[in-house]
Amino acid sequence: VEDEEVANRWRKTLLEKAPHWLPSEGEVASQFCKLLQSDLPLGALCDILAFALPLDAEFKQSLLAELHVEDRLQALHDFVEKSQQLARKSQRKFPPEFSVN
Repeated sequence: VEDEEVANRWRKTLLEKAPHWLPSEGEVASQFCKLLQSDLPLGALCDILAFALPLDAEFKQSLLAELHVEDRLQALHDFVEKSQQLARKSQRKFPPEFSVN
């Protein structure tokens, strides 16, 4: 990412959201946060994050085929956020509330 401001915004976004995307158990999230604070290029960080996440292989391949790093980051971000929203919506409350019937 050539624009320093855009790169910093993406690093901040990944620092905030990646720990919620990655499995909480183990060292994966903490190690990734350390990587985010390093000078590793955003393209490499995106690729590492996509590798670490339990994503469909076809989607991972589409990310790797995208040469523009900002587009790759945006696609990964949008996909994971949408997947998490769907997962939260599908979780049913137990016990269910009484029906108005």
